[in-house]
Amino acid sequence: MARRLVVAHLITLMKVLYRSAGPAYRSETRLSDFEWRVIMQVGDHGPIVLTALATLLHQDKGQVSHAVKALVKAQLLSREHLRAPIALTKSGRAVFERIVKLGRTRNAVLVRDLTETERRTLPQILMKLHANARAMLAQEQALRTSAENADDAETDDEVSDDITPGTPPTGRTTSTGAQRIVAQDLFVLQNLLQRSAALTYRRAFQLSDFEWRLLSQVGEHAPLTLIQLVPLLSRDKSQVGRTLTRLEERGLITREKIGGGRHILVGISDTGRQVYERLADIALARNAALVAGLSARDHQTLMTIFDKLTTSAAMLLPKREKM
Repeated sequence: MARRLVVAHLITLMKVLYRSAGPAYRSETRLSDFEWRVIMQVGDHGPIVLTALATLLHQDKGQVSHAVKALVKAQLLSREHLRAPIALTKSGRAVFERIVKLGRTRNAVLVRDLTETERRTLPQILMKLHANARAMLAQEQALRTSAENADDAETDDEVSDDITPGTPPTGRTTSTGAQRIVAQDLFVLQNLLQRSAALTYRRAFQLSDFEWRLLSQVGEHAPLTLIQLVPLLSRDKSQVGRTLTRLEERGLITREKIGGGRHILVGISDTGRQVYERLADIALARNAALVAGLSARDHQTLMTIFDKLTTSAAMLLPKREKM
């Protein structure tokens, strides 16, 4: 399944980029991973209200609020009151400019193996994918709005999607013009797809964003140990464990102690397998909607570019993590 989906290739690429970005930007900014991401988004889209910022970051609003408070205290962000738009201070702007400079340096490594034709073609293809992803999100938002019994309650692994339809992030500073940063364009695309997917799978299966992601990985790779599962999800072990408990209570996955009780083997139940197969059908339909309008040539070019970018992204990893 993963080999057939454009979004699966995108996720693989973004995982490698995130792994290398953390150490690089922490060293440059002296901020935590989440804090420098907040600075980047405020610099790229601000002034911005908290709800929209949480949407851009695809994180719980409470977590974003906590980070914003810390950055306001550090005099890197400013806002007049709790509901006011968040903006960079002069010091915050200086940090943001260092982030942009580092992003451009990393971008040069990322795209170095692309041909001139591929460099020209990629923005055009991404523009089509962005448009399709926005349409997918708008459709899901409309379905949620019209649902009589829609459950809009957020969990600890979901975010608000209150952002004006038709005006998605465009990356004013980091992804336009001659200095276009490919990673930021990919981040925007991933964000749009994550938001529509969260709505789709909640509507279809009453699964939270992280629950359906976890079930998909178990369905794709089961049986596997908890140690093998955690890296696939890029979340901490405790959150994976809590989510596994919820899925086990719903009868979707199984857990078994092995190795004398030292390890946990995670499997998928018959009911879970049925849900996974329906998830896969929806994923294929979403993939078709995402690439609608792309020629077969552009589709193949995109997959080739993603493979090249993933290889180049691995070169940005710290030496001890080289793939």
